[in-house]
Amino acid sequence: MRSKLKNKKKNSFKNILIGLSAMILTIFCLLYFVFKVFGTINNKITIELGTKNVPLSNFVMYGFDIKKASFITNIKDLDLTKVAEYNVKVKYDDKIETSKLKIVDTTSPEVVVKGISKYLNYEPKAEDFIVSVSDLSEIKSKVTKKVDTSKFGNYNVIIEISDIYGNKVVKLVNLEINWISTSVTHELGTKFDISEVIMNVEKDKDKINLEELEKVDPNKVGEYIIHGTYDDVKFIN
Repeated sequence: MRSKLKNKKKNSFKNILIGLSAMILTIFCLLYFVFKVFGTINNKITIELGTKNVPLSNFVMYGFDIKKASFITNIKDLDLTKVAEYNVKVKYDDKIETSKLKIVDTTSPEVVVKGISKYLNYEPKAEDFIVSVSDLSEIKSKVTKKVDTSKFGNYNVIIEISDIYGNKVVKLVNLEINWISTSVTHELGTKFDISEVIMNVEKDKDKINLEELEKVDPNKVGEYIIHGTYDDVKFIN
């Protein structure tokens, strides 16, 4: 009875060893297959436009010793500041493989906008609302929907800013249609001009009595109220 139990334990232990050996052999064969068929180098690397450098570790496949790898292609010769695709040669042990390095732009522009005041029948232009744009690629902007500015009032304008690779930002901005600026800040000591008050000087300069403007002293800190009349409607600036 004891002899049979001992034999069973020995057989069980032997089976475990055989199973472990088979597993190790399978893993070794799988790695060898990957090495021979797929190689040790990633065949395609994608980075975002604006990336400063590309380390060797990006090219060596997981599980392989990076110390055995080296660049054949000089990465410093590649222009990483534009969307492009390059063939990069990497050596692992004595084997040289080629990987494709693809530079893409998937980042939307960073945009700062502001609301503006304009005159009657002004045709909204996206660039008039834009304070600043930051993007590594060429950009374009547009107003997405036509706005009727034939009447005084405040209007919502939707503008779209996008780069040449289709990354875009949509902004909602305010457009005030008026003929006179409701508030003007003027720098002390500089020449005051009627165009600071009237938006379309050629068309509407006769709407304000020049005596109203003459009372403004640009060499003195102060606040002035200017009256104007547009089609019998009184305005105060």
